Amino acid sequence: MNLNAPQRQAVFHKEGPCLVIAGPGSGKTAVLTQRVKELINSGVPANEVLVITFTKAAAIEMKERFERLSEERAPVTFGTFHSLFWGIIQKELGYKNCDIIMGAAKERVYREAMHLAGEDEAEIPKKYQFLKDKYHVLDFDDMLTKAHQLFLQRPQVLTKWQDRFTYFLVDEMQDMNDLQFQLILMLSAKTNNLFCVGDDDQSIYGFRGANPKMMQDFMEIYPDATKIILDYNYRNPKNIVTAAGSLIGVNKNRFPKDIKSTTPEGSIQVLERNSPEEEADYIINSICKLREKGVSLDEIAVLYRNHSDARYVVDRLVSSDIPFYLKEQMPNVYTHFIISDIENYFQLALGNITKARMLAILNRPNRFLHRQSVERGAEKRAMLDFYKINPGNYRTVEALWADIELIGKMNAVAAISYIRRAMGYDTFLAEEAVKKQVDYSEYRDVLDFITEVFRECRTVRQAIDKLNILRLKIDYENKNRNVDKTGKVGLYTLHSSKGLEFENVFIIAVNDGIIPNSKAETREEMEGERRLFYVGITRCKKNLSITYNNKKNRDKSRFLSEMKI
Repeated sequence: MNLNAPQRQAVFHKEGPCLVIAGPGSGKTAVLTQRVKELINSGVPANEVLVITFTKAAAIEMKERFERLSEERAPVTFGTFHSLFWGIIQKELGYKNCDIIMGAAKERVYREAMHLAGEDEAEIPKKYQFLKDKYHVLDFDDMLTKAHQLFLQRPQVLTKWQDRFTYFLVDEMQDMNDLQFQLILMLSAKTNNLFCVGDDDQSIYGFRGANPKMMQDFMEIYPDATKIILDYNYRNPKNIVTAAGSLIGVNKNRFPKDIKSTTPEGSIQVLERNSPEEEADYIINSICKLREKGVSLDEIAVLYRNHSDARYVVDRLVSSDIPFYLKEQMPNVYTHFIISDIENYFQLALGNITKARMLAILNRPNRFLHRQSVERGAEKRAMLDFYKINPGNYRTVEALWADIELIGKMNAVAAISYIRRAMGYDTFLAEEAVKKQVDYSEYRDVLDFITEVFRECRTVRQAIDKLNILRLKIDYENKNRNVDKTGKVGLYTLHSSKGLEFENVFIIAVNDGIIPNSKAETREEMEGERRLFYVGITRCKKNLSITYNNKKNRDKSRFLSEMKI
């Protein structure tokens, strides 16, 4: 490939520490693989080169790209932090793959730790560690802590592994946590041939311990290190690079950069809609227009801050029969207890009577009816017989069944409204919200959502049929996510979109309180939210569409004005 000047400087850097600041679309993967090739061409034994990435998929992709560059297979080590240090502690401490506890096995050990700790909850982590040592097992996080302890307690082991490699290349440095940073510093200390590539502006995993300041720390630890900025962006159109630069330039905790686009201007739209439903309608209409123009659906992505922000989009995609895939598992809103309650009322109204359904709604809202009133049967006659000597409850059962029978004669939206207001379900939810310390607006949003989903359903039976289709569709996409993306629209949280690119990107619900998140209070937290939005914007290769809604008098995101478009 033809290298630009900073790329060439990075590829041909030889001795000593080097920090490469690689913005979006700057060709960092190509730089890393070309550098490995050049090291080998210069006489460095391939088995002394270590390349560390953060995911197994990234390691495989980088290895494949390197092998396409090489005329013959070279024994370069490509791996993740966890795979590297797991291999080390396996060899040095005798652990086997069967010693890793996950899922149910981990839960069993943790429950035993809770039992040993008794009422002293603060002692649970200590007991958990005691039991892992006792059983000679470890969990995923222990792979790094064990390696760190091993290097500190047995310097000869550290020396052995320092001798194993002479050149160290680290991808996505901004995603490193403190422990990973310490481990790679220890491992490379003999040669200091540490070549780290990352972008502090794309550090979005603070909840996992990642810290963009680590890249600045690198320059303090190695004051004579070479610093290279890959400042050509080959992905994003010129106007998107400018807007993204204006946004991220507000952050203080970063390396200043002057990123230059090599691509002509694209399209940027910022649109206000009255509600999430209207946002979703706009997205679907836009997708249909793109498809009519011959755009492949797999060049379209819809990005959002939280899974709940995508509810209406998913509903419209299913209703419009537009294929889509999920990058990560999405909570199935159609299994929410509120929607299950509505479904149970509807099923009973249709005559699909079971004890389970009646018990589920018997006291939602509270009617002070006993569960035993359903034991002999959930039908109206059986329940009335149970209360034949209790006139008050007898009348309550009569009223309940009158309501259920009435619901069956309504359209779906009217039925939900009747359940909420005439039957008192809204009051029940308000009480539940207080009891469970949940914001009542979350419950109200679910009810508003399912009401909108059922708006076109003329009967309760049609609503049940639609609900079953939607629930199964989300379950299917969750189970088969990432299996086949061909000819499908991609649905991604902003976090999960990192590293990807699409011709057409829609970012929805860009409102204050969502993007940035309402929990972001400190300057550091707000800078993290700004980095996250920056990542979303820079996924776009051609057309960027940003929408926000003014439902509940929400304000548009402050980040939009920072983009200066």
